[in-house]
Amino acid sequence: MAAENQCCKVETQEHIAAYLENRELVRELQPLTCDARLVEQVASNYIIVKRMLGHLPWQDQMICKSVCKMWCDAVQALQRELQGPVDFVYEVVEDVDSGMLKSSGSFSKEPMAVIVFTNFGGFCKMGNCTLMSPRPCTPACSEVHWMLDFLDQELCFPKDCDLIVRASYLCYMPLASSPSSAYTINRDMMTTTLPFICGIYIPKIPNVQYEVVNIKTNSDMKMDFFDVVDRISSTRTFKGILVFVTDKYMLNSIDDITFLNHFKKVQPETPYALGGCIIEDTMFDRRDLSFFINNVNTDVLHRDAFISENVVSVCMFTVPKAQEAQDSGSGCNCNFEMFSLIIESSDWPKPKILSAIKEFAENIDHFEHSVVFKLSCIGRDERHDFEQKSFRTHFPSTPLIGCYGNGELGVNHPPRPEPKPKPSANTVKRQKRLIAELGLMYSYSTVFVYMGWGKIVKPAKT
Repeated sequence: MAAENQCCKVETQEHIAAYLENRELVRELQPLTCDARLVEQVASNYIIVKRMLGHLPWQDQMICKSVCKMWCDAVQALQRELQGPVDFVYEVVEDVDSGMLKSSGSFSKEPMAVIVFTNFGGFCKMGNCTLMSPRPCTPACSEVHWMLDFLDQELCFPKDCDLIVRASYLCYMPLASSPSSAYTINRDMMTTTLPFICGIYIPKIPNVQYEVVNIKTNSDMKMDFFDVVDRISSTRTFKGILVFVTDKYMLNSIDDITFLNHFKKVQPETPYALGGCIIEDTMFDRRDLSFFINNVNTDVLHRDAFISENVVSVCMFTVPKAQEAQDSGSGCNCNFEMFSLIIESSDWPKPKILSAIKEFAENIDHFEHSVVFKLSCIGRDERHDFEQKSFRTHFPSTPLIGCYGNGELGVNHPPRPEPKPKPSANTVKRQKRLIAELGLMYSYSTVFVYMGWGKIVKPAKT
């Protein structure tokens, strides 16, 4: 197993490090002999430059923006053209220190958010630098790298925009046209222990901001959550929230989830999407990645090792408030929306599930670019394939990703009619209904969170 070898952190590429440190980079390279006049003509031709820069990863494009105004304009034009999400899977082999990144597109636009889902096997997986594709180091070193650290370097660095969610069971359903479609997770794969890493790469969207707060203890709640939400709400509107609660912060009562009502307090008139579930661990801070790498060389790897100490991770997607956007002359329409749907009970028959998904699809705008997060209870594994296929029927161009947990959080946006209580309901069911009426905590349920941006290709019926 790779973990038995010394794990080495992936080095930051020297030109990226020099750019971040604002220092000159001197390389001992033999310059190519070519016509300087021809080089100047090529470098000053907007069409040629734009085409060349389009083949570079976003980190290199970030540096190229500093060359001159024309190159900056070319990069900005490329960023406007590449708006769609990229789903990806990192193919890992259980008994071999190798891996290969497969995706539905290129990572050539600056990301807004990269959300990675991994099971325990994928979380622990390491690979030999020479056997990984693409190779973490150039030239390849002889060391072993943690695959999640490699993904952070490849997709996110130097931005802090990735969230790693560790759960026992994952959801992944890319489009049929995606090179990663062969890795779609169906019910038969639910019980597998093979390592699995998948994720969604959401490009930078005009006017939209993504922010994550990690809460370590209840005593940190005010500083790490309430103060942050208050600060954001003073100038921005919440469109959607993803909540990942670790099993160190179990949701056993209404009191455990009242902190999420703060979103409604600061934004009482404007609805928002919300979905989440109880999972095993999250990582957002690069210090957590470094902590894992520093300890894996000395400690025995097991299921309770290397936890980040996060009890709750909250991902917030916001847009400028209408008045502020109008003052800036950009208008308040950011062409970005998020919606959420709760399949509330394990005893819902399939026709009722299908009807709820169809109603949801008819009552929301469909966007040119979209992704859906599926956050479900592991007790619904028998409905796994049915729910995914039903959602795909009504959202044929939307990749689906997510995980299974042991308790779900959500709100219905747009709202749905409240179910009438059964006269014969016992005390336990009445307590569960009381919690559900808050529109936050559920059990044996599935929560879909739809995120869309760009042109509206199919407006809502209502």
